[in-house]
Amino acid sequence: MTTLRRKFTQEFNDELCREVISTSKPIEDVATAYVIGPETLHLRLNKHREANRGTEAAIPFTSPPAQKNLPLPRSTRA
Repeated sequence: MTTLRRKFTQEFNDELCREVISTSKPIEDVATAYVIGPETLHLRLNKHREANRGTEAAIPFTSPPAQKNLPLPRSTRA
C-alpha cells in the first residue's frame, strides 16, 4: 500500500522559513507545530537562504538532545 506525498506551496515553505528566522524558534518546534519533519524544514531553510543569498541571520540546525543512560536510583537496583 502506498501513501501520497504531501506537496506544499512555495508560499507555505517561505512562511515556515520566515517564522524560524524572525522568531528564533528552534527548527524542531516549528516543524512539530506544522506536522513536518525537522530535517525537511532544515532543507527548506537552506534553500530559502540560498535563494536570498544569506540576507537572513544564520540559524544552525540542532537535533534533539540524545537521552542519557543515567544509573537507576539505589532503591530500584536488583
